[in-house]
Amino acid sequence: MNPLIPILVALTSNAVGNFGEEKYPALGVALEVPPRYEPVPVQPKEPWIVLRYVQEKKRDAPKGTPQAGLYLLRLDWHEDPDPPTEPLPVTTFERFVAQRLEG
Repeated sequence: MNPLIPILVALTSNAVGNFGEEKYPALGVALEVPPRYEPVPVQPKEPWIVLRYVQEKKRDAPKGTPQAGLYLLRLDWHEDPDPPTEPLPVTTFERFVAQRLEG
């Protein structure tokens, strides 16, 4: 099972269709990326996000309008330690979201 999980966040209807393929041989993955999405560098020490894209800003969008994003995560699943530690290791999407929302 491939531990890479593609996560599409707030994909707007105007981005559907005409997807372009992006290949990442080092990761062993190819993605269908929506039009008008640009790659964003990921910090080398980022533990979970492998690739990140954001939708281009619209010229007429009000200031502070959030940008839609596409993330590719790598979550290595393994058993929880016994006894459990706090915080629990990020081995599921739910834990990833919970820990990101806390920070």
